Amino acid sequence: MQENGGTHCTGFAGESASSAAYYTLMAGADGKTYRYDLYGDFVSERPDASATAKVDRAGRILYRTSATGKPKMENVLYNEHTLIQPDNAKVTKLDFSGYKIVNFSATADKNIVYVLLQKEGAENTYCIKSTTGSLKAAKSVLPDFVVEGGVKMDRNSIMVTSFNAPDFIYYSYDNAIYRWTPTTLPPTSPKITLPKGEQIMSMCTNFMGSFQGAEGTFETLLYVATWNPDRAGENKGSVYIYQFSDDSLVKKYEGICAKPVKIMYKYRIS
Repeated sequence: MQENGGTHCTGFAGESASSAAYYTLMAGADGKTYRYDLYGDFVSERPDASATAKVDRAGRILYRTSATGKPKMENVLYNEHTLIQPDNAKVTKLDFSGYKIVNFSATADKNIVYVLLQKEGAENTYCIKSTTGSLKAAKSVLPDFVVEGGVKMDRNSIMVTSFNAPDFIYYSYDNAIYRWTPTTLPPTSPKITLPKGEQIMSMCTNFMGSFQGAEGTFETLLYVATWNPDRAGENKGSVYIYQFSDDSLVKKYEGICAKPVKIMYKYRIS
């Protein structure tokens, strides 16, 4: 990208496929939308998406409609005020004029995406709106409300959902993890606090889909990958595992890796 377009990727959205294409979308540092072709191994701009809105982040909307069902994923790119969703033929856009996007996530078992918004010019005033994975017109969930000192969430918060608690969204902020019912005010106190100095880099659950079988784990565990620049030794990355039922620490692996980029759960099949 740097050689051909003079820019670099700031984030990947999810993969997309059609009868003739297989690709992933990316946000470029220049605010344009790019498409990386997974068949042909080349990068090209999506000019229709670039013309729709300038983007600075890329992500995905992930939800499931049954505990054993395949996760459904929708691409999304966004800036402070706008979500956009390019597919094979068109670009869908959802604006939140007068507000800034703090963060967003679908719940585990419904195609409902909750967006926490901060009112422009009023830093402690927020509202919550909902849409769908395909960015249908937004609906009001909670009108303007005030949180003195601001909410404990930002654009870097990692959002995780679980069938173990489908009405909740778990998210990171600083060195703590919060549990939020998105139809209510964001929480002020965390459910889990990691050791001082640990920076949360990625989180996942032990979702097993149709392989859950008789054991029926249904996402009992939360895996948290962290990085602590002040940790002694060469490896400053760690993994902490927590139990959903009571938020207790199950196991920890401290100082086992370099700075984590992504943690994923791989289930055993034998």
